[in-house]
Amino acid sequence: MVVNELAPKIAAEIYNKSLENLMGAINYDVEACVQVGVGSIEEIFKSSKVKRLCSEAIMKELQKSIQVDQLRFNF
Repeated sequence: MVVNELAPKIAAEIYNKSLENLMGAINYDVEACVQVGVGSIEEIFKSSKVKRLCSEAIMKELQKSIQVDQLRFNF
């Protein structure tokens, strides 16, 4: 009878502690992944090649827009 009363309580405590530990481990892993990802993004965007590619893409879109506007106004 004592075992029947204590077993569910002990099982619940073990389960809750295990779940708490699991969530802590997952949180640590997520934070580590985000830190690595953000650090990588920063390094990628600091490179001169990426800056040049972004600038070229922006200029290409601006040129398209300007050409469309010029056609529209018959310049």
